[in-house]
Amino acid sequence: MNVEWTPAALDDLANFYVALSLAEQDDISRTVLRVNAELSLYPETLGESREENCRVWCVGRLAVRYLMLPAVGIVTVYNATLLRGSHR
Repeated sequence: MNVEWTPAALDDLANFYVALSLAEQDDISRTVLRVNAELSLYPETLGESREENCRVWCVGRLAVRYLMLPAVGIVTVYNATLLRGSHR
């Protein structure tokens, strides 16, 4: 599936990213790459189910909420949140 981020989700990401240290920014960058890679392969198995076709997944210090549209082959990340601590 193709993974897309809404402008709002990208704004969420940018808002906390700029306040992080360089090491934390590197960690978040790697996490975003992982999120994109894994969501493109098996979005229906990651995280926890929410309302129809929506899920939330916490990976590292990042939580993403996304919508799956399997009929058109798209996963849309619509929210990103920075978590305290580490969640694997």
